[in-house]
Amino acid sequence: MTRSWVSKIPLTPKMLFITLSVGIILWGVQDVVLTKTLKDISHAQLTEMLHTQAHEDRIRFDGYVAGYRQTLKLIVSQKSFLDHVLHDDFSLDGDAPVMHRHEIPLWLPDAAIMRKLVHIHYALLIDGKGRIREIYQGWPDQPPQSLLHPSVRLIRISDEQSILTSLDGVPFLVASESVKDQTGRMAARLIIATRLNDNFVDASQGSRTSQRIVALVAGEFPKIVASNKPDNLPVGMPLDEVKKGYLIIGKSFFDGSGSELTMQFTSLMSKSEFVKMTDTIVKTERLQRTILFFLFVLSFAGIMFWITRHIQQLTRQIISFSKDFLNIQPQDIPKGDQLVILEQQFSKFKDELSSTIRGLNETRGQLAINAHQAGMAEIAVSVLHNIGNVINSINVKIYQLEQIVKVREVQSLEKVYSLMQSPEIVPEENESMRARKDKLMRLLSTSIQICRQKNDEFEANLESARKGLDHVMEIIAIQQKYAGLKGFETKVDLNDLLEDSLEILADFIAKRGIQVELHLKQLPTVLLDKNKMVQLLINVIKNAYEAIDMAPPENEKRISISDLVKESDGEDFIQVVISDTGVGFLPDNKEQLFRFNYSTKGKGTGFGLHASANYIKAQGGSMEIQSDGFGKGARMIIKLPVSTGAGHE
Repeated sequence: MTRSWVSKIPLTPKMLFITLSVGIILWGVQDVVLTKTLKDISHAQLTEMLHTQAHEDRIRFDGYVAGYRQTLKLIVSQKSFLDHVLHDDFSLDGDAPVMHRHEIPLWLPDAAIMRKLVHIHYALLIDGKGRIREIYQGWPDQPPQSLLHPSVRLIRISDEQSILTSLDGVPFLVASESVKDQTGRMAARLIIATRLNDNFVDASQGSRTSQRIVALVAGEFPKIVASNKPDNLPVGMPLDEVKKGYLIIGKSFFDGSGSELTMQFTSLMSKSEFVKMTDTIVKTERLQRTILFFLFVLSFAGIMFWITRHIQQLTRQIISFSKDFLNIQPQDIPKGDQLVILEQQFSKFKDELSSTIRGLNETRGQLAINAHQAGMAEIAVSVLHNIGNVINSINVKIYQLEQIVKVREVQSLEKVYSLMQSPEIVPEENESMRARKDKLMRLLSTSIQICRQKNDEFEANLESARKGLDHVMEIIAIQQKYAGLKGFETKVDLNDLLEDSLEILADFIAKRGIQVELHLKQLPTVLLDKNKMVQLLINVIKNAYEAIDMAPPENEKRISISDLVKESDGEDFIQVVISDTGVGFLPDNKEQLFRFNYSTKGKGTGFGLHASANYIKAQGGSMEIQSDGFGKGARMIIKLPVSTGAGHE
């Protein structure tokens, strides 16, 4: 009998190939689902962590601003300062010229101490009559005029606090403190001012947080005023430009008595760094799953090797039995599927055994006739006795074969199956590993069923042979009675993807009581990234039922999906229309719906439609959304060329 090429492949590599093929397919599908879930979880966790860091950045900035107030109090309490401002020469009347100093004056702490405290660009020393007596300039630019001629309001709002304000249109931090003489009258006032620039922002965060990015943003059209990374975020850079490369993870206005500026303090993070952090987490988890997958495959390969070895032993025993008792000359055991080989060898054994039994029956009958005719009953009885002895020996061997088939192999597999069901093998809380274990268990169960089926067939054949021999023995017994003796990017059908997407969202649609209408035509297949297209359709359908959630209650709850092939500019296009009876939108909002970071939902990011439109555009298609007005639903029209998939993205 000619063997097929499949039967020529040994059982272990065959089962290993099937296991790998099914496992890789399941692993790939599972990887898509788990990767998205893990990215969502990682994104949420990283976002929460980054918001915490942003809060810490703002606390450090506020602490640094408050530090100017503390430094000012420290300066005015020093003996050198008090000796200087309470000296008679300082309070003399007259029009003494204002002293301009570019080196740190004696009434301020020395440079080494100042570097450890705060950076003071300008310091004004005013006497008790409100006249400026001395000016310290620690910055190359000239002091603003509104500082050289401080208004009563500026002095009032900066008295005993650090205030963020604008001087001649430039943002400054200003703080002032007065000193009284022994009579309780004001003897002097010290005003310090520092420009809010890149150095100020950088110093506010300290050296240990040098990797973090913070900035001050202001203006009707927000722009960068200062940042601790001026090379990346230069002054004057529009915030819209910043958003292209950075995530704004913290944003807060200065408010209360500490600021007069309409300015935001923002914490930012590079989008590429954010993606890198998320990808690192995903890659680590994927590596762990891959290692676990191969451990399962290796375990299964070991089990299959153990099974095939025992099948080979059983085959050899049949061949040996056939040689010893049926005089069948053994042949070399062919290579291939051990179960097929066992079946073939047993079939041959059964045929030879049947032939031997027929021959024995013929011999018995002929001998009986001959003995009767020749009056040689003793010879017939002796021959029948000898035949009975041989058949008894064959019966014993058949019984031994039955015991071999019934004993350890299938039972041992069932014990392995029972052992694999133990929760100690894979913890119950690890659902991912438990799913893989379940797949392996199903494969083991199939193998056990196949082995048991073969064993049952073998047992049935043995039983048939045994019954035949029993029949012979019955005949021999009758004769002896009378003689006084005993004896495992693709082409896709968009209809399939639409149905799969609806199946995924079925529970969400059903619990809202939304009716879904399908009007699907037969479509040609298109070459697409199947996973991305399914995600796009899920996003559009999800937007549809969320729009229905926001619609007036009296609106009908219905989602309609239709598709067809249309010709446009000489080219065939597949057009998919997803309509809803949701909240709709105003015509003025239409162009904004596909913009990144624009969303009509309070909790939305505006990324879904933006990414979807980019993907369809990359495939040579288009996405358009239409609405008859607010409260009148919307239609999403997706067009894809039938020839899509030439490879762009």
